[in-house]
Amino acid sequence: MKPPVKLLTFSFLIILLSLYIGEVVGETLYYLNKPNAALVEHQIEGPEAVCLNSAFVFEEYSTSGAPGDTFFWSMRDETGFEISNQRGATVSIPYTSEGNFTITLRVARGENPNFDTKSINVLVERGPTFILPPDVILCGSENVSLTALDPDDPQLGNVTIEWFDEAGNAVGTGNTILTNIKGRYQVTITSAACSIDGFTFVGPSIEVELNQTENNVCLGQNVTFTPDVPVNGMWAYQKSDQLVRTEIGEFFELTLDTDALDGPGEYTIYFSVEDRERPGCSVEEQRNLTVTEAVNLIISDITNAESCDNPNGSFKINGGTGLQSIQVFGPQGSIFNDGPIADDTFVENLWPGIYTVIAESTGCITSTTVSIDNLNPDDAVPFTVSPNDQTCSDTGINPGMVTITLEEFSPDMNVSLINVAGGAIRASFVNEPVVTLNAPAGDYLIEVSDADNCVSISSQPYSVGGAAQVNFSIPPSIRACESYNLLPISTQSLQYTLTGPNGQNIPFENGGFTLTTSGTYEILGFSQDSDSPLCPNLKVFEVEINEQIEFEYSMRQIDCLGNQLYTAELNDLDPSTVFIRWLDSDQSTILGRDLVFFPTENKTYYLDVQPRASSQCPAAPIPFEVMSVQTSVDVVIEGSPFCGLNDPLTTLSVNTDFDAVESIEWYYIDEDGFSLLLNNPGNQATIDVPFEGTYEVVVRSDIYCELGRATYDVGRILDIRLGISAKQFICIEENQYNTLNPGEFEIYEWSRDGNVISTDPIFTPRAPGQYGLYIVDFNGCEVSTTFEVEDICAQLISMPNAMVSGDPERDFRIFANPAISEIEVFVFNKLGELIYYCQSPNNPNSDAICIWDGFVNGTKLMVGTYPVTIKYKIPGTTLSDQVNKFIVVPK
Repeated sequence: MKPPVKLLTFSFLIILLSLYIGEVVGETLYYLNKPNAALVEHQIEGPEAVCLNSAFVFEEYSTSGAPGDTFFWSMRDETGFEISNQRGATVSIPYTSEGNFTITLRVARGENPNFDTKSINVLVERGPTFILPPDVILCGSENVSLTALDPDDPQLGNVTIEWFDEAGNAVGTGNTILTNIKGRYQVTITSAACSIDGFTFVGPSIEVELNQTENNVCLGQNVTFTPDVPVNGMWAYQKSDQLVRTEIGEFFELTLDTDALDGPGEYTIYFSVEDRERPGCSVEEQRNLTVTEAVNLIISDITNAESCDNPNGSFKINGGTGLQSIQVFGPQGSIFNDGPIADDTFVENLWPGIYTVIAESTGCITSTTVSIDNLNPDDAVPFTVSPNDQTCSDTGINPGMVTITLEEFSPDMNVSLINVAGGAIRASFVNEPVVTLNAPAGDYLIEVSDADNCVSISSQPYSVGGAAQVNFSIPPSIRACESYNLLPISTQSLQYTLTGPNGQNIPFENGGFTLTTSGTYEILGFSQDSDSPLCPNLKVFEVEINEQIEFEYSMRQIDCLGNQLYTAELNDLDPSTVFIRWLDSDQSTILGRDLVFFPTENKTYYLDVQPRASSQCPAAPIPFEVMSVQTSVDVVIEGSPFCGLNDPLTTLSVNTDFDAVESIEWYYIDEDGFSLLLNNPGNQATIDVPFEGTYEVVVRSDIYCELGRATYDVGRILDIRLGISAKQFICIEENQYNTLNPGEFEIYEWSRDGNVISTDPIFTPRAPGQYGLYIVDFNGCEVSTTFEVEDICAQLISMPNAMVSGDPERDFRIFANPAISEIEVFVFNKLGELIYYCQSPNNPNSDAICIWDGFVNGTKLMVGTYPVTIKYKIPGTTLSDQVNKFIVVPK
């Protein structure tokens, strides 16, 4: 805060009201009333006993009043030190230490800043001292120990301790618990005095969320597990009845074939990533998976159809208990849909053809095929089948093919390629008796139907052999900060080519592919061995490259003791989209993960903010130094008393460190010692006051904490005497000057004819003229006077230069200036003997004094020259008081 401009002086207005008397001086309204102690409408609502359960605790206090009331809150400790000063109907007051405190509410209403006051006493007790750290690093699945109190704490036997997870579930009692589950934990310690809560966060240093496509699957189905950050790690599983894990391998993403597991049951899938900054500490995520066994369909009692004209084919289905539904699809579409059903189910009246049976049990679906032959050879449509296996292409696998050739072609004939596990590929013969169908690897049955939908089937399944591809792992999608270094993982010896969003080839450099642009990428992996039977593998993935997160920290002081809270400023980012780390000076120890951080000591800390579901940003954590804040400043009031009886105002100014000061309060202290707040709307450093008495100024910080105060007693100076006569005399010819000393003052200004010629305390005028003196005493009072300086040297003392003894027309006599009060005359002979002496007061009305006829003891003076000494006095000056002359006695 910079010093405000000095308050201007305005006219005075005396306001007489029934409740108070005030005076407006400049822009400052002075109230001489005390708060109305009889009013009871304002009450303080809030706790009068507080249990300090951590480094600090906030408690809420409130009041109510009339519309327009303004409320001022102050909390002081037992020494009177003000810890908190706030404004508003409801405030949160911080407590950081135990003891007795006083909370005072002051109410301002209308023009009266001291309308009402109320106070309460608050007792703050500190519970046992926590040793629980704010953050605990979790490594893999290892247990961590959480301890609330020092085991040697003497209060340990007098308290009960309960632990809760972040969902509020009780997880333990006692001073120490073990856990390997990530999350926030609360410990509640209850004693006879109070109940206190402590908190800590248990979690890995690197946050990874694991997504899975299914939680419950049927044996034989695939489940995909994907970390939300593009990192590779080791995957493993453990069945509920097993004691050890089974490693699966290292991948960016896991697609798990449940047939590769140890049968149906409850599984835990583990994903572990090594923390590079903490060797030996892995970050581990786990997910639960339930694998249910599918129904085992048994097809029996198959009866073929006699002909296409007599659909009497049938078969029996046995799926055991728990079979919920069965569907059967054949050449004519869906022919059976039932459920729940008995153990044995008969499907009858079937035409010749291939039927697919789909059964559901406990949410799992199983399918199989059943062939119903045509027993009438006249209905048969002869055909041949030529299967071809899959082959390698430049970027992957060419599909397998099945060629069906009719021996007798006629229009409107169709063919179906039916997988023995279910599913069909259908086509029609058009203009020629040959159809070639692309087919995935598998075993197929062939079904050919004529124009009358009479079906002929193959007598055996035909196999399409599959081709194997090279295998490597990459993230299915990548979200990165500024760039990402992609290095595929494989147990095979492979080479890779990477094509960017614009079709550009991205080179493999510095141990990987550097991705700097968002878009769609294609990576082709192929064997380094040209004779390898493995086909290339082309994968497509999306990349999102984001800019570095812009973040900063801010500090606010929470009380007048200097305690501080730091906040991560995220520039409008949603806090749920980032990870926040408050780090110790080693940049490794995590002290907090919340938006705000309460440092416990003065030193260097670091703030790191990283995006969730993304690679880390390369920017280093931001350091910040926690230092003691300024809690006090020197305060001095500079002012002056009232000068004289008619002085209406005097000015008071505060001198302090204005850079640390946010607000200034002025008070008048009455004869009873009560401080009355002066209305100071301009928050000014300089005010004009109209009354004698004691004034006090209080300067406050931006959170209204008192930084310092000072008092000043304003008195009245009634008379200042300078002791300077209106007439001053000098003698320039004789080099005789009068030195003026008005006394001890702070400021002097000597002027001549309106121009300042000296600021020295002592002044000697050396020229005649009109002079002025302006002084300011050490109280600031001003006095001025004027005086006239005359050169009286030529007319100070005069006498004849010769005399004749006995001649009254030519005798010896003295003429003195009226400023001289008296004179002494001494006349000496050549031998230095006094031959004449005269002492006489000056008479301004007389022409001459000390008249001498020139006789000494009745004898005339001899011819010659005689020394004359004349001494004189001029009241109120320092001029020399003696002149020396000669008198001649001629012949």
